[in-house]
Order: sequence, then structure tokens, then C-alpha cells
Amino acid sequence: MALRPVRMAALAWALGGVITASPGGPAGGPAGGPAGGQGRKDPPKAERREQDKPVLIREPETADRTPDPAAPAVLDPRQAEKSLEIGQYYFKRKNYDAAIDRCREAIRQKPDYPDAYRLLARAYEKKKEADKALATYQEYLTQFPSSGAAPDIRREADRLQRPGR
Repeated sequence: MALRPVRMAALAWALGGVITASPGGPAGGPAGGPAGGQGRKDPPKAERREQDKPVLIREPETADRTPDPAAPAVLDPRQAEKSLEIGQYYFKRKNYDAAIDRCREAIRQKPDYPDAYRLLARAYEKKKEADKALATYQEYLTQFPSSGAAPDIRREADRLQRPGR
């Protein structure tokens, strides 16, 4: 758990202007003046110092935890597009392993992203992993049977299924 120091005056401002420095002590308000009334005077200097002492506030417990890989992913189409763009860059540079990782990330972020499936299958083909490429092409055809690229994908899948590949 992460703890961070915060000054009492800042804490009072964040909580809406009312905080007690100590039990039975004066109430501190936001920087604009004392909280709660018009005719109040500033607390004596000894009490003001109490407000300036650091206070430790606990951060939410989720801040220290690593994400659970079994937890459902938050879908983010913009992140998927960015991942695919980076995957295309890696593919052009012939870094097929990195391209595959980025395509998988894009598919995880946006499962209905046909371009990511196509690039993933092409990267598998370049790595000479025809079985994985074929499975990716078949998954594409299952998810997007009526897409404009479906005939081309069927042709690629048929080519990979032939005995002499």
C-alpha cells in the first residue's frame, strides 16, 4: 500500500473545507478562510502548526496490485488500432514475432477487428507456421463470413490446406 504525506490544510480543502486537526482542536477551512462561520479568527500559531504537519493518506489498494491476467479485459478500440499499426510496422521490418504479439493484443482489445486477423495470419505464414495461419484464416471466415475480403481469405486458406503448400 502506498502512503503519501499530505498537509492538513490541503486535506481540509480536498474534503470540502472541514477537518479537525486533533480531537477537540480547531476546525481548519479551505485557503479562503475558516470553515463554518464568518466571525471566526485564525487559530493561534501553535494550533496552525498542527495543520501543517504531514498526514499519511492510504492510496486505493488497487494501485499496488498487478492486473490479473484471468480477469476480463477492458475493450479499447483505439488501443487496438494503435496495436495493429505497430504490428504493421513490425511486419514491414520482418519482426514477425513482435507483429504477432501486437496483432493478438489488437484482437484482445477489439475482437471484431478483421484487419488484425489478416495481419496475424500473414505473420504466421512468414514464420512458416502454416497450421496457425490456417487456423487464423478459418477463424476470420467464421467471424466475418460476408466481408469483402472473404473470397481472398478462402483462397489463402485453400492454398494452405493443399498437400504441397
